[in-house]
Formats: sequence, C-alpha cells, structure tokens
Amino acid sequence: MSENKTGKYFKYAIGEIILVVIGILIALQINNWNEARKAKNVEKQIYIKMLVDIKENNKITDQTISSLKTFQDLHYHLFDLMNDRASFDPNSVYGNLRSGVYFDPFFKNNYQLISQQINNNSVQEALNEYLYREDNAKEGVKYFNDLKANMVRPYLTKNNLNKAASVYTKDRYMREDLKKTIDFELLLQHIKDPEFDQILFELRVKVATALEILMIYQEAGHELEAAIEQALRDFN
Repeated sequence: MSENKTGKYFKYAIGEIILVVIGILIALQINNWNEARKAKNVEKQIYIKMLVDIKENNKITDQTISSLKTFQDLHYHLFDLMNDRASFDPNSVYGNLRSGVYFDPFFKNNYQLISQQINNNSVQEALNEYLYREDNAKEGVKYFNDLKANMVRPYLTKNNLNKAASVYTKDRYMREDLKKTIDFELLLQHIKDPEFDQILFELRVKVATALEILMIYQEAGHELEAAIEQALRDFN
C-alpha cells in the first residue's frame, strides 16, 4: 500500500515537472516571438527613415551633377573662344570660372554604424556599395574644388580678371552676380595664354572624372532606394 502511494506521488511529481518545463518552454518561445517582432519592427523603422534620407541624398547628388555639367559647358565655351569659334555669350555665367561645388552627402555618417541591424541581404549589399561609393564621390569633387582654389583663382587674381566693382554694390549683404564678376574683355586678352590653356585642360579632366564617379554613386543610390522599397513591401 505504501509502495503504491509512493509510486503515485512520484508519477505526480514527474508530471508536475513536465508541466513546469513545458510552461517554461512556451514562455521562452513567446518571449522569442516578441523579441523577433520587436527587432523586425525596429528594422522596418530603420528602412522607413533610410528611404527618406536616401531620396534626399540622391537629390544632393543630382544637383551636384547638374552643377558640374553647367561648369563643363562653360569650359567648352571658353575653349571655343580660344579657338575663335565663339563670341561673348550674355547667358554664360563667366564667374563660374572661379566657383567650386558644394557637395556634402550625409548618408554615411547616419548609417555606417547601424548596418548590422539590417537582415535583408539585398539592402545590406546595396548599402555597403553605396557607403563605399560615397567616399569616392567626395574625393572626386574635392579634386575639382582643389583645382579651383590652387590653380584657377590664383590665375584670375594674378591677371586682374576679377572685377571688384561687380561685388561692391548697394546690396552689400547679397551674394554677387556671377555673370558680372569676371572682366570679359580682359579674359579675351588672356584666352590664348598657354597657362590658361593648361587650366582649361585640367578643368576638363577634373570635371569629367568627378562626373563619372558621381554618376556611379548616383546609380548606387537608386539601387539602394529600390532595395529599401522592396524590403518595405516585403514587410506588408
């Protein structure tokens, strides 16, 4: 009789242990589901913010490409002037000869440290490619701006091609009118200068290089944008 009671108690205890273990496993599974759901929601929010930022960053790239193409058009016009194939163009912004390009993409600063939170392979690959291309794009624009600072502006100053009267106007707190900052008549006197020829050569090369790099960066941006949009659709 005593043995039967002991056996029943043992079976009861085993049953209780099994129920407790099952309860613990269920609780752990529910917790894992909740954690996975939270992580997925965090990832989705990252994509939503990233999509807004990549579209804004792509606009910055597009604007820089447009500016560089405008500069290159001016360089070709100046080359035609040098070779007597053109004359003064009132629509040309000759002051752009001294201007650089402002290019300050922000994407890498915002996202290089959170890439490990991204589980979508397509987004991960596109993001890594885009971040890599951003450094190249900055470098390409920097080479162009350095050329303006170290070669073009010193030449303009040395040969008195900048017109101080064009910037000292009654609107003292407004930006200058770049169509008027270069003395066109003096520019014509130097247009066939061998040194100016070398400047035009460097400008042509540097702008083309920067454009090529920026267009690759631009394409990488569109690919990242498409990958993010697809990842968001997959969440729904």
